[in-house]
Amino acid sequence: MHKFMKYCAVVKLFGLAAGVIALVGLTANTASAHHPAGKGGRLVVGVQQDITGFDPIKAISFASSRLQVLSAVYERLFDVDGNGKIQPLQAVSATPSDDFKKWRIKLRQGMKFSNGEEFTSEALTVHWDRLIKSRWKGRYTGRLMGVPLIKVAAIDKYTVDFIFKKPHAGFLNVLAAPNNAWWV
Repeated sequence: MHKFMKYCAVVKLFGLAAGVIALVGLTANTASAHHPAGKGGRLVVGVQQDITGFDPIKAISFASSRLQVLSAVYERLFDVDGNGKIQPLQAVSATPSDDFKKWRIKLRQGMKFSNGEEFTSEALTVHWDRLIKSRWKGRYTGRLMGVPLIKVAAIDKYTVDFIFKKPHAGFLNVLAAPNNAWWV
């Protein structure tokens, strides 16, 4: 009798697994039929906490769930590859001044925002001016940056200077850090 009960349990388990597989396959086919590949649509994400927004001034939360979604939506100027080397994303280069008080960032041409507007040095400086002039400026000009940031200046359409009060040899690492997606 004991062997028979074990056999029934195994059969039930396989039956349940087959049912789940069939249901998942049916759901996947139905979902893809309603959402063909291409632009548009809706992204639904399940996270631990509500996300208060994407504007770093209005939604100042550093909750991990918000950072995970921001990382999927925003793209940084630089990233760190699997070997720990910094690679350009929205930028093509970063060059420090001899004293490391200024970093010149060259932006990748042809990048566009989701609304179709071009990503230029003007857009980047407007964003940083908002951060620096906000009531939360201490976060962006000192504490998170590591060294006080004085200003961000557009040099030409695709070149930006980040100017610091003191030398900042690690600025490129700050720009490439995955949890800093909301900065750009």
